[in-house]
Amino acid sequence: MSYHAKTTTNNQAEYRGLLQGLLQAHRSRMIPLHVVCDNKMIIEQQRKRHSPRFHESAQHYTHLYKRCRVLADKCNVLSWTHHIRSFNKTADTLANLAMNTQHSRQLQVYSRDNIVESIQLALRFDHTGQGPVTSTTDWEKNAICHRCKQPGHIAPNCPTK
Repeated sequence: MSYHAKTTTNNQAEYRGLLQGLLQAHRSRMIPLHVVCDNKMIIEQQRKRHSPRFHESAQHYTHLYKRCRVLADKCNVLSWTHHIRSFNKTADTLANLAMNTQHSRQLQVYSRDNIVESIQLALRFDHTGQGPVTSTTDWEKNAICHRCKQPGHIAPNCPTK
């Protein structure tokens, strides 16, 4: 997921990403939950249960914090772990994609093996003006398999297995 807006700060985007992840976990009944995030400030605020302070937009952060906190309690979050950003290239790529294209998007990855292909596909759709991928069929039709390098299918469905 990546957000772009001229007034959105990195921390706001990170909180929104956390909120969306918690919402999805709650809807899917994935509980209990362990949360890993590369934003140390957010991890510390959630772990220690103290709301953001001393920010220019503290009111907005406080609102996002409270929504995340309520969902975290509903999801029975067992741990909050900081993950070094340099190990999270996918998140950095999506953030750069939002900044460079000036569009927000949520990217559905259908297989752990195809994260790179998913991002490449999102980039290709942006450049062709075809818009985002809206279904598995669209995704598979335009995907390039990382195993055989042929278009039209994804690795789990590769005929050259």
